Amino acid sequence: MFVKFSMLEKKLFGYGNATVDDFVAPNTPYDGMKKPGGIMNVARGWQVLSKFQRKNPVKVYMVGNYGDDEDSKVIQETIEKDEFNTEFFLRLRDAESRVYKINLSNPEEPDIQRYKEGKALRATPKKNIIPFLDNQTLVFAQSFGTFLESQGELMISIYNIARRKGAETASDANIRQSLIDYIQGRDKTVSSAELEDRQKIMIARKEMALRELSMLKVDDAEAKILDDDFKTDKPIKEISVQKSELPKIGNSILSTYDSIRMLAITKGKEGGYFLTRDFETFYDAVKLDGYVNSLGCGDGYSAAMTFGRLIKLSDTEIAALSPIIAALYTKVPSGYPDLTPESIRDAILKNDNYCKNIGANSNEIITKMENITS
Repeated sequence: MFVKFSMLEKKLFGYGNATVDDFVAPNTPYDGMKKPGGIMNVARGWQVLSKFQRKNPVKVYMVGNYGDDEDSKVIQETIEKDEFNTEFFLRLRDAESRVYKINLSNPEEPDIQRYKEGKALRATPKKNIIPFLDNQTLVFAQSFGTFLESQGELMISIYNIARRKGAETASDANIRQSLIDYIQGRDKTVSSAELEDRQKIMIARKEMALRELSMLKVDDAEAKILDDDFKTDKPIKEISVQKSELPKIGNSILSTYDSIRMLAITKGKEGGYFLTRDFETFYDAVKLDGYVNSLGCGDGYSAAMTFGRLIKLSDTEIAALSPIIAALYTKVPSGYPDLTPESIRDAILKNDNYCKNIGANSNEIITKMENITS
């Protein structure tokens, strides 16, 4: 199937390594449950948000890979079930999916550890997106780890081309402990010289990537890790930043990386801090009826933040919408919610006062989403 684009069509390209999350949820019906992780969660949000538009919805194209092993079939089945366009999705023969073990014993802070490392899953599309990039496009990479792997320089160059063509570029830091262990040499024995070279490459790519982004989402620990060039001695889950410190960190990032126009620093159940070049605000976390755990809420935030930017919602509207969509992801144990336009509309309207406190209007957000212009 050949992808056809109209001149005014808005496009979302989501880069990411397709993964499977293997759940460990003691004393629940979800023991052993598996779901697609990463980019699939974000793309699910984009897909449903795009259905608000009455004519020609924003088109979502995932760019990634899945393999041939048992876990890859979970990814493939989900791609087919949710009717995602697969023109830019590559199937790698004899390749294995990454699998993360997720323990949901603590609903506020699910424990995520890498269980199986896929050998060949990288963000390499079977079709080049570059000819289709224009100022109606947003290119998103789900994990900052993408920039630090073997294909990192390719991803950064795509961002550079996208920016020159007027496209938006975005990333969710999504830093895992395994990435820190690799950068610090804990994954295997390496010489001090090799480790120093590895760290120089990682820091250089981090700098290049951040200078090519127009949007960035991080949590408080990831913000500190990026600022410290991955030198933390603490495990990620033990790193904490006071909410009062977030404006200082956020403004430091914006002043260092002048391409970034929008930044969100999330802090779980405490909410977080959202800022642009013209607007900044603390925000509280939104809790909807049926809360289960926080798994996946960051993916929901990324989906709403990037989608809102692409369809040109105002800064205040994006700041209000993103935590509401994030909350919808907390209503299921899988982090992969059964979103519908109706459930999203209902959540936005029920949080009208929340929107007003940030400076937005819930009805206007919905009206703009239904009448996306070029």
